[in-house]
Amino acid sequence: MKNLRANSSQRGFTLIELLIAMLIGVFLMVGVIQIFLSAKQAYRLQENLSRLQENGRFAMDMITKDIRMAGFMGCSSKLPVAKITNLGILGTGNTNPNPATIPAILTGIFGSEVTSSSWNTIACGAANECTIGTDSISFQSATSCGGQLTTAMASTAADPQISATNNTCGIVQYDVLLIGNCTNADFFVASSVSTSGANQTIQHATPHNNPITLSARYDIDAEIFDPRLVSYYIRTSIGGGARSLWVVDNTKKVIASTNPAELAEGIENMQILYGIDTDATPDYVANYYVPAPTNSNTWTTNALATPPITPNWKQVVSVRINLLAVTIDNNLTDTPQPYTFNGTTITPPNVCSNNGVITAIAPIGSTTAPTCSSPSISTPDLRIRRVFSSTIAVRNRLL
Repeated sequence: MKNLRANSSQRGFTLIELLIAMLIGVFLMVGVIQIFLSAKQAYRLQENLSRLQENGRFAMDMITKDIRMAGFMGCSSKLPVAKITNLGILGTGNTNPNPATIPAILTGIFGSEVTSSSWNTIACGAANECTIGTDSISFQSATSCGGQLTTAMASTAADPQISATNNTCGIVQYDVLLIGNCTNADFFVASSVSTSGANQTIQHATPHNNPITLSARYDIDAEIFDPRLVSYYIRTSIGGGARSLWVVDNTKKVIASTNPAELAEGIENMQILYGIDTDATPDYVANYYVPAPTNSNTWTTNALATPPITPNWKQVVSVRINLLAVTIDNNLTDTPQPYTFNGTTITPPNVCSNNGVITAIAPIGSTTAPTCSSPSISTPDLRIRRVFSSTIAVRNRLL
């Protein structure tokens, strides 16, 4: 008879031991998952903050460059208005498709507060694409394109000639152009453009120009400039729901299919103050900072401007830009984060979202959550916001 005790050491785990091992495994797995989720949330937070900083700085950088260049016309920038001639380009004979971009170039900069009844139509369009409650701003300048005159004009009625190869002007018929040097400047319409050999001749005949004589007989020290009009405003992003900073560039070289363009996503609001030099003898120092006008005739009454002053965009010597940037993703915090913008502290109301994508947000200044349409649902606004502010001098207004 065999002794069964000889194999007594070959035993398995008991049921209790297996249950304990499984329980320990579950605790370890929960810990690993928690670490993974925490790391993922931290990554989402850092990524969104980085994109917020990038979008805010990029938007401010683009606007800053155009503020500094507002009113630039080469050597003609410092000329008094009386020295800058407009050859009747707004007459009935003008067939240029976009003549309105030129006369205000002497202003250089203009903007407006977007309301339901008043806005900057150049930026917002006839149907007001801008977000109500934000500001819009436009800049005009004349861009150098290598259009240096190759020969002296024989008379003030002669047609200027520039190099046909060493320029990027791309001048075509009906373009509104600026010709100038350090003593004179003229706006005119290119009634026709022809190329012969190394030279490109730009005619300024009637009926597009009346009269056809320029204010000076320009020599090779003069240059042809390409006028530029660019506008910035806030509008709903392409994906819907959130807002972005948009740009409209009315420079003729811009492809129509890409205009307007979404410049920086997550820019929720833009508020602008203008520094006005009102002294009888300009010292190019801002005496007042005033908000954008609600229409083209009057300034909005503001405590910063006492007494209220009549708008004169030629007196604007600096611009104070305030941008409110917001993260693209939601659910980055545990509770809605109050923020202070333009002197007001706001706790963001709920937003509408569908599968984590924001589909609707409250209007500017509203504390009431929007009404959500199925399949969107109302969820807390758990995004993070940052304010970007900068005061920029208009360089062409400085001595």
